[in-house]
Amino acid sequence: MRDTFEKIDSREMRKHFGTLEEQLEHVFGHKVKLTTYYNACTQWKAASEDHREEAVAGGHTPAGRWSVLHVNILSNSSCLLDYIAIHIVTSFHIPPAFSDTLLPVSLDSVML
Repeated sequence: MRDTFEKIDSREMRKHFGTLEEQLEHVFGHKVKLTTYYNACTQWKAASEDHREEAVAGGHTPAGRWSVLHVNILSNSSCLLDYIAIHIVTSFHIPPAFSDTLLPVSLDSVML
């Protein structure tokens, strides 16, 4: 997972492939819906480093499934708030300069 995100985000990929769709098709060998990629990115960014490490260590076993990572995000309130904030930023295409001020989000900074 981590290696794939880093590869897709690399300058080399952007240099050789003009669009994200082309980059994804090159990496995965078939077309990938952008919403699928953005959802995966959102979950990955919202996950704690411990949850990411667990997912990577899980590899191609049930412990490495996206569904397990998603449950871990939802069970951790701090990760959940990050997930919501990242989803809002990516859904509305908020410019990076503004979106950087939203993250990271913690329970301490949110009034319920």
